[in-house]
Amino acid sequence: MSRRFSLIALALIIAVPLAAAAPPPGFADALVTGVASPTALAFTPDGRLLIATQTGQLRVFQNGALLPAAVLDLRAPNHQPNTRCGQRWQRKPTVSCRAAG
Repeated sequence: MSRRFSLIALALIIAVPLAAAAPPPGFADALVTGVASPTALAFTPDGRLLIATQTGQLRVFQNGALLPAAVLDLRAPNHQPNTRCGQRWQRKPTVSCRAAG
């Protein structure tokens, strides 16, 4: 009897899909697309959604739409090996001295 009950309960659990939770009043459920590799999300006091990306951009989702351009872009302009912010590193450090007086 308990095995039959377990099988019926399992069949009901599998057959009945779980309903998605509805957002609370004043909120909307929206899918944000067009953001590659998002890494962090934060809300501003006025309700905008800030989206940080792995590539170094900060995007804004406002009034149900993603703004067309990033509000902050921290990507290096001319990324090359052994560079920092577009300037080549010197392989051997140099020291310069001046005589006081």
